[in-house]
Amino acid sequence: PESIARGAFPSLSSDGTLLAVAVPLGLDSTVSTCVIGGLRSCFEDTYTITADSGWSTVVLRVANGDTVATMSGLEGAFSPDSKRVLVRRDVGLTWVDVGSGDATVIAGTVGAFAPFVSHDGSWISFSKAVGGDTNVYLARNP
Repeated sequence: PESIARGAFPSLSSDGTLLAVAVPLGLDSTVSTCVIGGLRSCFEDTYTITADSGWSTVVLRVANGDTVATMSGLEGAFSPDSKRVLVRRDVGLTWVDVGSGDATVIAGTVGAFAPFVSHDGSWISFSKAVGGDTNVYLARNP
């Protein structure tokens, strides 16, 4: 395998031409130095990506790596026609139009994560933690 983009939570469009990846807006890091027995020094780099940092989802053209769109949110999932990306935001799962950036929040999805869109686009599924349990939900795509 070969790295093709920086980020996390990759999602490939159904035709394989677009890739959505979440990119952290900030990276919290600390560097610690220690001396062991007076003989060695060691450096420890600790990197933490936090929700406070925020995330953007970047849609890239696979063929050349060009950025097609950038939107707030993470864990993108493409619609079957690749014209929209379903992303996780604080307000809930949100459809974002790749061309215009217009956004539509799906009611009842605050706290949802790991969205998935059926191959025909008629259904979405996602996980959500409720009362100490994590459950999987299936809903008609509005």
